[in-house]
Amino acid sequence: MPRLKYLKHILLMAMWITLQACGGGGGGGGGGGGGGTAPPPATYTVSASAGDGGSIDPAGEQTAAEGSTLSYTITADEGYAINTVTGCDGTLDGSTYTTAAITSACSVTAEFALKTYTVSASAGEGGSIDPAGKQTATHGDTLSYSITADEGYTISTITGCDGTLEDSIYTTAAITAECAVEATFAVVVTSKINDTGITLCGNYDAEDEGEWSSTLVCDEQPTPATKDQDGYDEYGNVVPAGQDAHYGRDALAANGQLAKTGAGDAGFDFTKLDASGNDLPETTTEWSCVRDNVTGLIWEVKDPSNGNVGDSLHDADDSYNWYNTDSSTNGGSVGYADDDGAICYGYDNADSTTYCNTEAFVNRVNVEGLCGANDWRMPKKEELRGIAHYGRKNPSIDTGFFPSTMSNWYWSGSPYAYDSDDSWMVYFDRGNDSNSSRNFTYHVRLVRSSP
Repeated sequence: MPRLKYLKHILLMAMWITLQACGGGGGGGGGGGGGGTAPPPATYTVSASAGDGGSIDPAGEQTAAEGSTLSYTITADEGYAINTVTGCDGTLDGSTYTTAAITSACSVTAEFALKTYTVSASAGEGGSIDPAGKQTATHGDTLSYSITADEGYTISTITGCDGTLEDSIYTTAAITAECAVEATFAVVVTSKINDTGITLCGNYDAEDEGEWSSTLVCDEQPTPATKDQDGYDEYGNVVPAGQDAHYGRDALAANGQLAKTGAGDAGFDFTKLDASGNDLPETTTEWSCVRDNVTGLIWEVKDPSNGNVGDSLHDADDSYNWYNTDSSTNGGSVGYADDDGAICYGYDNADSTTYCNTEAFVNRVNVEGLCGANDWRMPKKEELRGIAHYGRKNPSIDTGFFPSTMSNWYWSGSPYAYDSDDSWMVYFDRGNDSNSSRNFTYHVRLVRSSP
């Protein structure tokens, strides 16, 4: 028995040693050798915020593991730009801000600023703009400029930055982009005589008439022609200096330097009038008379031509004999009251007031009260020539204001001094004048002086 107990004791000791060598041990659970599972990494709170003028996404707080990076989208509101983005040692690339590896709690902050723009201002010949040059405007600002015309000039146009002109102050709309304000000025011409309408130059070649031209743009030749210097066309022909196109109202208009009350081609300045004599816009499609703002004369406008006479009192097809019973203005001969019969509207051979002569026509228009007036008369020769446009032909007139003008002769009210049976007339195909016997039939355009 003692020996048996001894062997049992030895066996138990061997088992204990074996268990210790295996890291076991009874009842030890899972806390044995090898160190066990590693602890979780540390985490940190990262916050993000944006100032006025934009946003950051995601905003607010989020949890980031140690060593990780976070990205944010930065968006500026309209009119603003990203100014600075700071925090967490990050970097900005376009609109994306990326933090460095997170090692502690930190904050990302985005700041914004209103955009700024360069606004420039300049003035052409004949005046000034104040302030001139460049200045910086913040998004949404408005700027004001004082416009001053030199003596002999007037403000023509002020453009740029969607502004408006009131008296001499030009105020921009809210600035939302770079822009420029430009002021131009026009010469104030007080002449009472129209120019010719010629805005082109002619050349001369003694050897080849086929190269002759009167429709050359003066300053667009290989060698431009000026007031003082001859030019040369593409063929080497001389384009003489100091031509009609270089002078007067037409030249000023071509250079954008002519102030006009109304509108019209070249140096002409016309205003359309309604049936009561009131001003109409240039774009109107129906009008009864035209005021020449240079001479002050008001002219009859003809109704459309259809090749038949007598459609209306102002029919463009109608024609008349020359007749004037006023001995103080008829040059010694009354002319012809009824030489050709029914060549105008309303003719009745039994009624002398309907005859197709110039005096009867004037009386009928005054009874009608065309454009609210009853002082219509025959134009003098030079008055009639004053609306001839020598830069046009067939017809030689500004048809934008005088439609239905026939390329034919028009009577003036001026007698021809060398023959009492003749009167002056103007040819509105090319604008030249001549004299003719008063029994011939020609068109008539009446005129009156401005009140």
